[in-house]
Amino acid sequence: MKFKLIPLLLLAGCATQAPAPKVVQAWESPAAEFAAICMRLHADGTLAFQGGLAFYNPGTWRQNAERLTLTLGPERQQFSFKVLPSTESFELSGFYFYRTPDCSAK
Repeated sequence: MKFKLIPLLLLAGCATQAPAPKVVQAWESPAAEFAAICMRLHADGTLAFQGGLAFYNPGTWRQNAERLTLTLGPERQQFSFKVLPSTESFELSGFYFYRTPDCSAK
């Protein structure tokens, strides 16, 4: 008795990837002396840096009414900022990050 396993094997090799988590906030340090740096805060509580500060990846974030708390890098360093809806910027590691709908950092 012969079975046709080839189609099943092909399907098994097509692993599906989960979609990237939705970005709920984006903060960017614009290009100046250094290239632009983007920090994207995702709906699942993760964050990612792009264009610089990658040594802080992986990271997580949480926010209450007044504070944004970032837990960054393998050492799990915590940074906390007073961030209200009206807050336009904050400083992290000598870089000023500004609210943005999306980042230009690559």
